[in-house]
This record gives sequence, structure tokens and C-alpha cells, in this order.
Amino acid sequence: MSTASEPMLPADVAQPTGFLHALLTMSLTAVAVLQPRYKTDQPDIQDFDWVYLNAAGQQMLRQPERPAASLLTLFPTAQADGVFTKCCRAYETSELQRHQTNYQADGLDGYFQLVAQRYENVLIVNFTDTNDQPRSAVEQALRESQAREQEASTRQRGQLRRDVLKVFQQAPLAVLVMRGPTHIVDYINDHAHKLIEGQQVLGQPLGEALPDLQAQGFVALLDQVYQSGETQHGEEVLLLSTQPDGQPPRPYYFTFTYQAYEEEGQRAGVALFATEVSAQVAARLVTEAGAKRLRLLTDALPVLIGYVDQERRYQFTNEAYRAWFHQAPADLLGRHVWDVVGEKAYATAAGYIDRALAGERVSFEATMHYRPDFSRHIRTDFIPDMQNETVKGFYSLVTDVTEQVEARRQVEALNQELLARNQAIEASNLKLTQANADLDTFIYSASHDLRMPVANIEGLISALRQELLDEPVIKRDVEHILTMMDTAVTRFQATIGHITDIVHQQNSNQGRQLLDLAALVEDVRLDLAPLLAEAQAELLVDVTSCPTLHSSPKDVRSIVFNLLSNALKYRSASRPARVQLWATCEASWLELRVQDNGLGLTPEQQSKLFGLFTRLHDHVEGSGVGLYSIKRLVENRGGSIGVESTLDVGSTFRVRLPL
Repeated sequence: MSTASEPMLPADVAQPTGFLHALLTMSLTAVAVLQPRYKTDQPDIQDFDWVYLNAAGQQMLRQPERPAASLLTLFPTAQADGVFTKCCRAYETSELQRHQTNYQADGLDGYFQLVAQRYENVLIVNFTDTNDQPRSAVEQALRESQAREQEASTRQRGQLRRDVLKVFQQAPLAVLVMRGPTHIVDYINDHAHKLIEGQQVLGQPLGEALPDLQAQGFVALLDQVYQSGETQHGEEVLLLSTQPDGQPPRPYYFTFTYQAYEEEGQRAGVALFATEVSAQVAARLVTEAGAKRLRLLTDALPVLIGYVDQERRYQFTNEAYRAWFHQAPADLLGRHVWDVVGEKAYATAAGYIDRALAGERVSFEATMHYRPDFSRHIRTDFIPDMQNETVKGFYSLVTDVTEQVEARRQVEALNQELLARNQAIEASNLKLTQANADLDTFIYSASHDLRMPVANIEGLISALRQELLDEPVIKRDVEHILTMMDTAVTRFQATIGHITDIVHQQNSNQGRQLLDLAALVEDVRLDLAPLLAEAQAELLVDVTSCPTLHSSPKDVRSIVFNLLSNALKYRSASRPARVQLWATCEASWLELRVQDNGLGLTPEQQSKLFGLFTRLHDHVEGSGVGLYSIKRLVENRGGSIGVESTLDVGSTFRVRLPL
């Protein structure tokens, strides 16, 4: 026990000599000199240490001249008997105190009378035992009766103590019973003995036997319990156990109870009941660390993750709940689902919750009206928590799909609008198709019907020539006019032919076949040989990347012939004509490119180039139907045609046809 620094003893007490020594030695009454013991920072006397015990006292108490153990250590019943209280009062007040007691405990059995008086910083106690004095018959009988009662009570208490200690011995927790204000260890069970690794503590103050308890405040708490009588509890309290050889302290965790106990109506000591929970604390810390990592993970997800128990109360909610319900996740714990999500939303989810708590995994989508100003469309999964074939609750995963649902609804609305437009376009296309068919029929009929009048005109001109030529006077004047009329009729017939060809192309659907592109181009070259010779033009051909292909020979020949002949006809007089033809095949497409260094076109001319009856140059004969017919042919086959041209530099035509 911690004590204040001990003051110096009076000289005549520390070493009695002469007359005083002889008097103390010869005295037939016992004389004891005691020095009070205090606890650090506490004014109350905790115990008394022995300074001196004379010969008579040594005989009565069966102790040496200066016992090593304190007063309450040797005679703990002195506190309950009142001896200790009288001694404290005598020292603290400096007043003479008297006390009589029939002391039958701690190895003594006698009727004692004592007086106590303070002398400087020690207490002088004079006492005598009346056992050796003659007693009357009545006193003797009474004493014998008291002795028998005392013996019976002692045996009863001893049996009860043995029963209690037997229970303590079998208990799965540490039990220590301490006596007196210095907490002398009176009992320790095997479980406690193992916890302190076999250290000897019986008969010693707990703080002295186990210094770690003293240093870490456990003994101070014992003092408080002993003085107040109030029970104290500790949950998972850390105790650092000092290790040998300078090793770091070893941590232990205990859950304990300090309980004061009394004997014969007086407080006698404190009992300690303790359970080591180090393993449980370690497991809990691991679980809490895992839970912390889980929260860090779930808080980072844009999904509402929760756990609901069988009472439909939240036991876990992640950070995403804060944005929806404007409350910290911790504030939602223990609250009913209805209280958190609101009446309407709960009514929507209640049936699914019933199924989840019955053990069924549930997935659903619903529009949840949480508040009048807040609704969400959610995709939800309820996953039952099965433990030992019992549903303890369920995990809830809620994904906000409001934007996706609204986007899907917008797409559906747009699809409906697009369908309506497509139907309108389809109806318009049907009308256009009918109009084109009617136009083709009209053109065909018109070209057919015009052939006969033109043929009649041609016959009349021929007859007129025969008649007029017989008249020599007018031959020179008429010949030129007749030639012009013949030319006009020929051109008119050619135009009617071109119009007829356009209709034929529109209605033609010649089957595809494997064709030799190089041979086809060579055949076109032969047809254009007179024009090539007249223009003194150079024609370069490269079709090596697709020498053969599946397509309509008539369509490809018409395109190649038309583009090459135009390149030769619209050549520039300022430079030798040069025409190039390339053919490439990519995936399912044929691309033809015809490039020349001819007259070229302005942007405005390019915009008009493919119009029907469009002629941009008058110095070359033509009907303005060729490129129009090629464009219709290409587009009818699912292809495209385009031109890139620069005035007085040349032009490049590109045609793409599906294979």
C-alpha cells in the first residue's frame, strides 16, 4: 500500500532505556506502541504499523516485539469489533479512549479491556486480558454457553464459507476475496491464479502483490468501493501487464465487478469477480475494422444499401441515404422502414418486404413517392439474411433508375412520333411511286406517239427534196434549209430514243452475274476508238484491284461508256486530252473513278450537272439526258454518283455501286 513518508519516532519510544525499559518489561499489562498508516493523498488512517509490543503484550497476542504485519493484517476483526475505530479516534482527537470487548477471532479468545492515548506521532495502547482472573459460576456458565454458541456459529460460518468457496472454485471466472482497508488477499480461486500466472498473493495487500493494478488505478477503485460500499463495474477494461526483460507490456481486457461485503454488520472487505475478454475484444475490433471498411466501400457507391431486421427496422444504412432523406445514416438506425420512407412508399414496398422476411430473394422496379416533392423510380433487390435456417433480416439494394426510365419514355414517345412520320413518308412515297409510274407511262406513251409524226415529217421532207431538186433555180437555196430540217428531225428522234431508254432503265432489273471488268472496259475502248483518235487523247485504265465482280454488265457498261465519252467530248483545246479510269472493290462496294483534264465546271454548273435536258456547253452535240439517266440508274441500284471539278483544270466523277 502507498504510504506517506513516515515521521521520526520520539527518541524515548524508538529505543526505551533505563527505568522506562524496565517498567515496560516488568508490566503485567500489555503495552503496544502503534504508528498510523495513511494512503497517498488521503487524510484518513488506513491501518496501524507496530512500533513496539512489550513482553505481556507478546504473551497475550502471541506476536514478537515488533510484528511485521500491520494491525488489521494480523487482526482484521478489530475493525468490525470497534478496536480499530477507538484507536483512530484516540490518535485523531488526542483524547483518551477506552474499550471493552470479548474478542473471539483471529486466534484470540479473551475478554479485553484497553485504553489508548496519543503521544506525539504514535499511539500508546494499554490492554489486559481477564481470562486469568477468577470468574463466578454464573460468569463461567455464561462464558461456556457463549463459547458453545460461538463454536456453533463458527462451524456454521465455516461450512457456509466452504460452500461459497467451492462455488467460487468451480466458477468460470476469476474470484478474489480481500479483507480490510489494505485489501489483504484472503482467497483466490484457480481461474484467477491462472490469470496472474501463478504469482503468490495470499495474505498480501493486492496492490503490493500485483503492482500493475496499483499503478493503473484498479486499487484506487477498490478503496472507493471499500469506503463507500457502492458496487463498481468495468466493461472491457484494458490492463497492461509488465513483462520481463524489457519486453513491451502485454494487453489484457477484463470485465469485472467490485462488490463490498460485511461481517457481523461491519464492512469487512471487497470481493472481485472478473472475466478475461481479450479474445472477444480482439474479435470485436476485427469486426469493427471490417465494418469500417465495409462502410467506406458502401459509402462510395451511388446505391442505397441497407439492412432491415425482422422488426422492419434499419440496422445499417450507407451514406447514399443522406441525400434522399436529409438525415445522417446513423440517425436512421433503429427506425421503422415506414417512418423513414413514408406511408406511400412503404405501401408500395410492403408486399416485397413480407416476401423477403419469409426467405425469398426479391427483385422489382417501382415508382416510389417518398414525399410530395420527391419521387424516384427504383430498381430494388431484397436479399434475405439466413442464419441457422432462420431469416434474421434482409439486405436492401436500391438503384435510382429515374433518368433511365424517363429517357426510355422519351425514346418511346419519339419512336411513336417517328412511326407516325414514317407512315406519312411511306404514304408520300407510295404517292410518289404512283406518280413516277404514271410519269414513266406518260413518257413512254409520248415518245411512242411522237415517233409516227416525226417519221411522217421525215417522209414529207424527203418527198419535198425530190420535188424541189427538180427545179435547178431554187436548188442552191433549198438544199441548206432541207439539211437543217433533216438535222433537227434526227436530233428529235435521238431525244425520243433517250427518253425511252430512261424509262427502260427505270423498269429494267437485269440480274447480276460474274463479269470481267477489264474485258468490259476494253470493249468500251473499242467503241470509243474513233473519238479517241479524233481527240488524240490518252486513256489510262487500272482495274487490277477488282478484275472480276458480280454486277449487271449492262449497267456497268452504260456508266463507263457515258463517263468516258463525256470526258473525251468536253476536252480542253489548250492541252492534250488525258483520261484515267480506276476501279476499286471494298467490302460490298464497287467504286469507279473517271478523271480528266478537260474544261472543268464552276460550282454553279456542278449543282445543275445531273438535271434532265441540262446542257452546259453548246459547242458539242448532246441532248442533256446522258448524266441524268446515269444518275437515275445508279441511285435505282442503291448507289451514288458525285463530281469534283475545277474550271479549266478538269473533273473527277465517282460512282459507288453495291455488289
